[in-house]
Amino acid sequence: IASNTVKPDGTYSVLVQPAIPTGTTYQVFARDALNNPSEQSVPITGDTTPPASASARLNSVAVDDTGASASDGVTSNKKPTIVGQTEAGAKVELTVGGKTYTTTAAENGSFSVTVDQDLPDGEQTISIKVTDSHGNSSTFDGTGFNVDATKPVAPTEVQIEDNVGSKVGPINNGDSTDDSVPVIKGKAAMGVEYVNVYNKGELIGTATVNKNNQEWSYEPSESLVSGEYQWQVSAVDLAGNESDKTPVVSFSVVSDAPDAPAISDVFDNVGAVTGSVAKDASTDDRQLDVRGSGLADSTVRVYANGVEVGSATVGKDGRWSVTTSQLPVGVVNFTAVQTDTTNQVSPETGAYRVVVDIQGPTKPSYSVTDDVGPSKGAITAGDLTDDATPTFAGTGATPGDTMTLREGD
Repeated sequence: IASNTVKPDGTYSVLVQPAIPTGTTYQVFARDALNNPSEQSVPITGDTTPPASASARLNSVAVDDTGASASDGVTSNKKPTIVGQTEAGAKVELTVGGKTYTTTAAENGSFSVTVDQDLPDGEQTISIKVTDSHGNSSTFDGTGFNVDATKPVAPTEVQIEDNVGSKVGPINNGDSTDDSVPVIKGKAAMGVEYVNVYNKGELIGTATVNKNNQEWSYEPSESLVSGEYQWQVSAVDLAGNESDKTPVVSFSVVSDAPDAPAISDVFDNVGAVTGSVAKDASTDDRQLDVRGSGLADSTVRVYANGVEVGSATVGKDGRWSVTTSQLPVGVVNFTAVQTDTTNQVSPETGAYRVVVDIQGPTKPSYSVTDDVGPSKGAITAGDLTDDATPTFAGTGATPGDTMTLREGD
């Protein structure tokens, strides 16, 4: 159907006119100067049909199609990946942002291109040129997308509200509240999808923006425990850009004050007589152990006659113990209070009264009486008596003292 002379370098080209119809099979052979033919080439099938289709779009993964949806064609990524589908093995020339990227479609027809220069904010178009293995080309339009890498403005008119108890209304920086589910609300700029709520820098929830009035509100799904909170909010747009956080609002959630702790024991560690000291009893220990029970993790402060003499943290088992500082001599009334983890102070306990006595008793006076036989009466030093059980009696002792009678010096 066509022929041409081989060039000195062994190459040749043959122009076939009219074009061989798609699907026609042809072969090539050569003849030498003596007109002897060579063997024919393998069959070649003609193909003049350009690629029929190609598509391309923003890659539907969070890193490329950012924001709440990975399929909305809005991204904050200035260098996203574009993916597409066309004829297997075809050469693909994809143009986006004014630059053309070249790749080859895989055996299943898929291809991808990652943009290597920052795209500007705004709508982006995709054009595709596909060339098959026979040089047939087609051009197509891909699915455009929008680049938005500009962070929104922070929420405005932000207010935390107390809706519980006798005192309701705004919670300002430094305030306390008895509302364990306070509401934070405000307004957001146009284009903001939702608001992030943070406590001490940690994300604790989100609030969807009402598109009719740009208002939003957030209420914790669980009650807040007593303690200090530091809330901030930020705005997030469709592309996932997050605004700066608003200033911190610090507030405390408080509950009822704890009950008074209990003083269950006072313990003496000094002298010949040690052990528990009962109420109203005496002790010669001026640094007693005061023990009791209270609210776990609270701080118990012990007072002696109104002066703090020690403190301790209540254990997980509800027990506490305080070794006092130096106590005064005389009557000591122990009391205690406990402060919980929200700095609420309990009522004071009743008094646990002891007597600190470090002075020995005064020397008593005494007499000895003979109550047997013909010679009765007082026995003085050096006398003889026929009474095997004379009576010893005296004055000058303190009530409660123990009198000890010894023989000899």
